[in-house]
Amino acid sequence: MIFKGWQHTRSSLALPVVRLGLVLAILGASLVSLIGLGQVANADTAPVSSVRTSGKNIYYTVAYSQYTDAGRTDLAVYYDHMPRADYRVWILAPDDSGPSRCGGNMVVRVVVAGVLRSDASACDSYSSNGWQIGSGGLQNVTYDPNTGMYRLDVTVIRRSGEGHFRFRLSAGGLVRSVASGVMSYETTFPRATEEHGNYRLNFGSDCTIPTAGVSRTITIVDPDNYPEDTTGAQRSESFYVHVEEATRTGAFRRISSSRYTNLSPYIYRSGDQLRPSLDGEQVQFNFNMLGEHRYRLVFEGLDSNNTIQVRLPTDEIYHDIPCRWWEDAGESRTTVRSGSQATPTSWSAPGVYSTRASASAAGQRIFFAHRIENLTNNQSARLETWVQRWWTGNPSAHSPVTSAQPPGGWTPAPVRVSDATFPTPDTSWGRYYYYVPRGSAHVVTTSDLQRTDRYLCERIATRPVGHASNPGGLNQGWRLSEPACTYLEQSYNIQPVVQLGRSSIGEGETMVEGITARFEATGTRASDPSIHFLSRFVVRAGQPLANSGGEQDIPYQPGTGALVNNWECYIAQSVFSGTECKRFIYGSGGESLNQPHNQYRTIPTNGSPYVFSVMNNGSDDISSIANLQVGDRVCYILGLSRYGLDPPASGSVESTTKDNNDFRYSAPVCVTVAKVPKVQFWGGDVQSEGMVRTMSSTANSRMYGSWAEYAILSNEPVSSASGASLSAGVTGRSPLGAAELNRLTFANTGAYGQFGQIIRTEIPATLTGGPGAALSGSPSIAGLNGVYNASTLQLGGGELGPGRRVVIRASGTVRITGNITYQATNYTAATIPQVVIVADNIVIDAAVTEVNGWLIARGTGNSGYVSTCGPVGVSTQWLDGLNSTTCNNPLRINGPIVANHLYLRRTFGSEAADRGAPAEILNLRPDTYISAYEATRNTSNIRTNYIRELPPRF
Repeated sequence: MIFKGWQHTRSSLALPVVRLGLVLAILGASLVSLIGLGQVANADTAPVSSVRTSGKNIYYTVAYSQYTDAGRTDLAVYYDHMPRADYRVWILAPDDSGPSRCGGNMVVRVVVAGVLRSDASACDSYSSNGWQIGSGGLQNVTYDPNTGMYRLDVTVIRRSGEGHFRFRLSAGGLVRSVASGVMSYETTFPRATEEHGNYRLNFGSDCTIPTAGVSRTITIVDPDNYPEDTTGAQRSESFYVHVEEATRTGAFRRISSSRYTNLSPYIYRSGDQLRPSLDGEQVQFNFNMLGEHRYRLVFEGLDSNNTIQVRLPTDEIYHDIPCRWWEDAGESRTTVRSGSQATPTSWSAPGVYSTRASASAAGQRIFFAHRIENLTNNQSARLETWVQRWWTGNPSAHSPVTSAQPPGGWTPAPVRVSDATFPTPDTSWGRYYYYVPRGSAHVVTTSDLQRTDRYLCERIATRPVGHASNPGGLNQGWRLSEPACTYLEQSYNIQPVVQLGRSSIGEGETMVEGITARFEATGTRASDPSIHFLSRFVVRAGQPLANSGGEQDIPYQPGTGALVNNWECYIAQSVFSGTECKRFIYGSGGESLNQPHNQYRTIPTNGSPYVFSVMNNGSDDISSIANLQVGDRVCYILGLSRYGLDPPASGSVESTTKDNNDFRYSAPVCVTVAKVPKVQFWGGDVQSEGMVRTMSSTANSRMYGSWAEYAILSNEPVSSASGASLSAGVTGRSPLGAAELNRLTFANTGAYGQFGQIIRTEIPATLTGGPGAALSGSPSIAGLNGVYNASTLQLGGGELGPGRRVVIRASGTVRITGNITYQATNYTAATIPQVVIVADNIVIDAAVTEVNGWLIARGTGNSGYVSTCGPVGVSTQWLDGLNSTTCNNPLRINGPIVANHLYLRRTFGSEAADRGAPAEILNLRPDTYISAYEATRNTSNIRTNYIRELPPRF
């Protein structure tokens, strides 16, 4: 066969004694140079064939004599696929015209893949075609991930006897020398021919050599030229050694002598070469070996028949095939997009494709992409590529770490997606990619989010078959990509919520009612076991209070896994600076939780929102809180541990469980200790197109509140008291139920209020009509008598006597700055004073305590209001600027009010001395009816305001 690792010219006979290592008897004439991996492969894989060159041949050998102890030859046979069953190992005859291929009485052993397959006389074992080793097929062929090929080790060993045995090896694959074993070579070149030659031994960087390089050792044993010629004359001739280096595509160049280090004795520098000497010894030197390079060890001026031992740092195969001839099947990546996002097309755009991704919602789309990378200048003739997609709980279990399994052995079965070629390489040794056609996206479903095997993965298996210089030649083994996987995140998120039935309580009240506390859970899985708390605390007047929730760790007791004592109050005290904290506990009663707070439990979600109730419309007795003052706040927060998952750790996509002391808490909700002003409607009904809502309070088991003396009629719900049901003295009255509070509240449904269509009352023109004089500025009511027209007006107070009648019609706002009163005297029906104010808005100043007259606000939208204390900006903020010390004068309005909005802003009363004292009294006195009658009785018009059919009463 052709030993492709060597190239030499002319040489002469020499047979020194060799002792160990890689034995090379460098004998013979010129050999062919390396002309292509495919041609070598064809020659090496021709069973039962001899190999010759022009001139003399070179052979593997084992020999023993006074000159040589070459006791073994170690080889490796490489295959691009698992060898066929009919492959055999053959020892082939030299088949040339030189001396005998075997001589002496040598007995030879042949070991194949570590198993003794033959043990016989070398000269007796040859047939005319060669010596077949064993009768079965090849065994113990192993996959070599460093080359992507299958490998069979063959060793020929001298067991006994003397002589020599020259041979070639054929096993249907690519035969190469190995650095880890011993090699011996010999030729039939005649000893009498005294010639010298230059020889090159090939090797290359293996997978252990980094790109920056590492120091490696070359050993040469018995480094001498034979000191005696054919006539017996003594000669002393030196030979030289150097290393040449090349990239995978570049030309070989001699390395600099500065890269030789650790020279042993008897080897010397000579320019940019090394000169070994001393017969029968060994010499060593190191050099810096770079990754991804080819090398050859060059001998110059060596006797042609000299036997020499060389131990090289790497196998010969790496000269022909670099470590991982092409990338490990390239890369697989994945990404996730929402249903509306476009399919990603860029492989390298930041934040697009990666080896791990996560999805968390149904409808998201999972994409995969793959590419194959060729690190050499060889162009693959065809890429056979398969893609596998599967669900798994552990993607690393499918990582191709130690072996490449053909696609036929995968479960689930892969799909063949392409047969394609790499692009034509350029002149540099760079990176060449082939992008595998992208498959269909996987649309995440709800059932996907419930899986236990939560990784959806893809990987590829691929192999190049042949290359540009020799299609159908070398077939590399399968390469597998590391799986690209998207993790289906089964997350959950829990929000604590607290609500109260009211926002304020009066001084002395001892019960907070309408407490609702719950956890609102969303996500695709149940929560991790958690504990929760509901706490009450006090924030005194003037102290700040954050109005948002958040997350907070509650400390453990030192040296234990238990939370600190009274942990339920830790956040109330440390975050909100609350005092007098109370923790709610499980049990019966209005102020107890309906779930054990310190019992670990999971909260389900099942892919849809879930409400976990902690307290539903509960109550809290606050009588134990000492000295509550106006402005103090009684607040409630709800919290729980493990309210969600922590972000993935670095390099992972799986969220992690939170610590048990990691809590989320709600925003605090509070009732403020405040005045609860009351209003009383005397002498008439209350009619409203909107809702009617007033407040009541309970202190010392006595009830106080607002009320209407007669009926309440409303289109919307009513929360008040009709029929003077809360009319009482300073001591209040016993608490009443809803039915007792609403005896005169009209309703067409089961609830109170919602009576039907209440039509806005229209004031007859006879009360407001007639020609009018212009009025502006800040007149006093005392100086007016008659009908006036105005825009915006500040109306001062004053007293009206008998017979005075004032009608003011304003297109803007009328502001009443003083009391409007009637003179205390006797009146007839015709002399009762009357004041009628018609405007867009009517505003009463804080100092005013009494207004006698009709107040009619005709504006629409946010206008058309009557405010009992100061102007109002937006209807939803009509309480802005109020506190217990503002607008704290009582107000009585004697007369009807017709308005779009009625803003009762007085804060008088509701104090300990008289909790039921009203801030406003709206009194419809009889004089209103009498004066109205007098104003209209001279007209004969009868107008129907509305007609309503009522059922007969039996």
